[in-house]
Amino acid sequence: MTRENRKEDGRKEEDRKEKGRKEEDRKEKGRKEEGRKEENRKEEDREEKSRKEKDRKEEGLERDGWERQEREKTDRDKAKGNKQKSRRQKAVKQKGIKPTLALWALLAESSIYKILTVLAVAAAAEVLLFRGGIKAAGDTLTEYRSLTAAVEGSHISLVFLAALGLIYFILVWTEGRLSSQSSGTMLRLKLSGSRIFWSKAVYNLACLVLLFAVQAWLCIWLIRGYGRAAEGGDASPLSLFLAFYRIDFLHCLLPMAEAEKWVRNVLLLSAFAVEAAAAETGKGEKTEYVPAILLYTLTTGWFAAPLGGTVLDWLSMILYLFVISLNIWHVYKAEGERVQACD
Repeated sequence: MTRENRKEDGRKEEDRKEKGRKEEDRKEKGRKEEGRKEENRKEEDREEKSRKEKDRKEEGLERDGWERQEREKTDRDKAKGNKQKSRRQKAVKQKGIKPTLALWALLAESSIYKILTVLAVAAAAEVLLFRGGIKAAGDTLTEYRSLTAAVEGSHISLVFLAALGLIYFILVWTEGRLSSQSSGTMLRLKLSGSRIFWSKAVYNLACLVLLFAVQAWLCIWLIRGYGRAAEGGDASPLSLFLAFYRIDFLHCLLPMAEAEKWVRNVLLLSAFAVEAAAAETGKGEKTEYVPAILLYTLTTGWFAAPLGGTVLDWLSMILYLFVISLNIWHVYKAEGERVQACD
C-alpha cells in the first residue's frame, strides 16, 4: 500500500512537472508570439514611416518643381517686361533725339556758313596783322620782347574779340529769326520750350568752342612762324610755353595750369551759349539784344586779365553764373506759364 501510494505520488509529481513544462512551453510560445507580433508592428511602423517620408519627399519635389516653374515663369515674364520697357524707352529716346537732330540741322543751315566765314576772315586778318607786327619789331626780332611787341602790336586780341562778338550776335539773330519765321517747322518738331532751349544752347556752345579752338591753334601757328622768321627754325616747345604764360591774351585764351581762368572760360562759353539760346526762347516773342550787348561789352573789357586769379576773373565768373541762372529761370518760368495757359 505504501509502495503504491509512493508510485501514485510519483506519477502525480511527474504529471505536475509535465503540466508545468507544458505551461512554461505555452508561456514561452506566447512570449515568442508576442515578440513576433511586436516585430511585425515595428516593421509595419517602419514601412508606414518610410512610405510617409517618401510621400513627403515626392510632395516636396512636386512643390519645388511647381515653385521652380512659377519662378521661371515669373523670370520670363519679368525679362519680357524689361525687354518691352527697354524697347519703349529706346523708341522714346530715338523719338526725342530725331527732333533734336532736326533742330540742330535747321540751326546749322541758318548759321554755320556765316560762322565759318567769320572764322576765315578773322584768321586771314590776324595773319596779316601779325606779320606787320613782326616787321614793326625790327632789330629786336631775336629777343623775347619782340614777340610780345608783335602780339600786342598786331592787335590780334581785338580781332578775336570782334569775331567772338560777330559769332555771338549771328547766333542770337539766327535763332530769333528761326523761331519767328519757321514757327510752323518748330511746332512740327514737337519739342518743349525747355528742350528747344537746351538744344540751342548745346549748338551755340559747340560754335563758340570752335572759335576758341581755331584761335588757339592759329596763335600756336603764328608763334611757330615767328620762330622760323627769327631763328630759321620752328619755335621750341619752351618758347610756346613761355609765350602762352607771359602774354596776357594768350594766357587767357589757353590758361595752361591756371584753374581759375579755365573755370572762367567755361562759364564764359556757357553764359554766351545760354544767353543766345534764351534771347527769344524764354523772354518773349521778340528777340532781346540789350542783355547780349551788355554781356559782350563786359567780356571784351575783362577778357585779357593778368596772370593769376584776379578780381576781374572773379567778377566775370559771378556775372556769368548770374546770366546762366537768370536765363534758365526765365525759360522754365515761361514754359510753366504756357502750360498753365493750356490747362
